[in-house]
Amino acid sequence: MKPDGNTIGGHKMASHHAGLESVKEWANRALTKERIADIIVCASTVAVLGLVLDILHRAMESITVVGTVPF
Repeated sequence: MKPDGNTIGGHKMASHHAGLESVKEWANRALTKERIADIIVCASTVAVLGLVLDILHRAMESITVVGTVPF
């Protein structure tokens, strides 16, 4: 038996690869325009928050403490 990418150890496996066009078609059928806009806003917010937290983390790692602060 020649491997074709859909078998593992002789057992046939389902391929779950979905093309971008099929995902777009599913989204247009299943989601409203308002829901798509909400998803885009949420994904953008998470991406920006992740970037800000990464920048803050790098800044906290490289900060230099000079002297002490009197209480």
